[in-house]
Amino acid sequence: MKLSDIMSAADLAIYAEIGLVCFLVAFLAVVAKVSLTKSTSYQEMQSMPLRDAPEMCASASIVRSESIKEGQS
Repeated sequence: MKLSDIMSAADLAIYAEIGLVCFLVAFLAVVAKVSLTKSTSYQEMQSMPLRDAPEMCASASIVRSESIKEGQS
């Protein structure tokens, strides 16, 4: 018995079909998520990289001003 006989008798085509179905479900889920999300949420996400966190800026400026004062005295 050859390996090709064993593999052809195993009927492994079902795995390709299962993979295709999983991909289609994931793809349709992403399409649904994108199409159902409101544009205002996208506008908020669009400016996220340009926004600074107020807590981080305030603490950074305090540390920076203290280090400048220590250096001058």
